[in-house]
Amino acid sequence: MNMFCFQCEQTAGGRGCQNRAGVYGKPQDVALLQDKLTGALITNAANIPAELIIGALFATVTNVNFGGRDINALIEKIGGDEPFDMHRIWAAQEDIRSLKSLILFGIRGMAAYAHHALALGYADGEVM
Repeated sequence: MNMFCFQCEQTAGGRGCQNRAGVYGKPQDVALLQDKLTGALITNAANIPAELIIGALFATVTNVNFGGRDINALIEKIGGDEPFDMHRIWAAQEDIRSLKSLILFGIRGMAAYAHHALALGYADGEVM
């Protein structure tokens, strides 16, 4: 499968990175694993502890983690055996695609802040 990465505002030509590596140098196997992790989160979110969701979302932020082993470990913890086609998000009608993108990128961004807060020992049960 060819690489398709559409995780940031730096995507090549505004259409998503489609070569062997993205603008940031992410290899295609890692981009596919990040999509698989995102799909696992989408299909299993109700059964996943909040801290694991936060860590997994943070691992899919553009330039955070290029470690396939780490991402595979998160997929296993989440139980990501059920396939989810991320192109369902990106191939939608443009208004729907924009809304889905806004939500996904927004929660990834919030997860980055929450991940750092947790790493520093800050947590609020009402927020999580």
